[in-house]
Amino acid sequence: MGKQPLLTVGFVGASGSVRHHLAGCVHSGLVGRAVLVDADDEARASLRRRYGLIKADHAQLEPLLADPEVSLVDICGEVAGRFAAARRALGAGKHVVLASPPTSSVAELDELARVAEEAGVPPGVLNLIQGS
Repeated sequence: MGKQPLLTVGFVGASGSVRHHLAGCVHSGLVGRAVLVDADDEARASLRRRYGLIKADHAQLEPLLADPEVSLVDICGEVAGRFAAARRALGAGKHVVLASPPTSSVAELDELARVAEEAGVPPGVLNLIQGS
C-alpha cells in the first residue's frame, strides 16, 4: 500500500486558536502545506516564520478558496466572521473546521449544515479537548 498524500489546509485567522491548530497539523505528519488568510500582514509574517508548513498567505479569502490543493479550511478568526467565511468555503466545496464557538447562533449553524448538504460536503462534528 502506497503512502497517502499530504493534505493542504487553509487557515482563516492569525490569532486565537490558530497556533494550536497549526501545531497539531505539524505534529500529525498529515499536512504538507498550509495557506493562511488574515488582514494583518505582520500576524501572517509571524506565523510563516514560526510554522514552515505555511507556504502561502493572503489578506483576502478568495485566493485560498480558488486554490485547488486546499481541501480543508480551518476557521480560527473572530467568531463574528466565522459564519461568512465558512459559508463561502462550503460553497466552494471545501471541508470546514470551525474553532469553538463555531458561530454566533444556532441558526447560523443550521444554515451552514444546509449549505454543506447543497455543496455535497459531508457534515460532521469534531470536538477537541486539550488535556494536560
